[in-house]
Amino acid sequence: MKVDRASMSVSLESRAPLLDHLLVEEVFSWPEHIRSDGRTLKYLFRKALTGLIPQSLINKPKQASAFRENWVRDWKELQV
Repeated sequence: MKVDRASMSVSLESRAPLLDHLLVEEVFSWPEHIRSDGRTLKYLFRKALTGLIPQSLINKPKQASAFRENWVRDWKELQV
């Protein structure tokens, strides 16, 4: 809740990890071949969302935020 409020106060999107230990324990009790295909990140999330949201969103590659890109560029300029 603290991270959510702090990020919202500066209009920043943040993602909290899965914090429910019962959920994590349950999923890790499943066989590996059900949890992962060995090459896809967030396999279960992608599988669960198939049919609920467009496939183009499920397969969309990661993107850095504009804030992060600008911060890295500005930091590199300061180092010169």
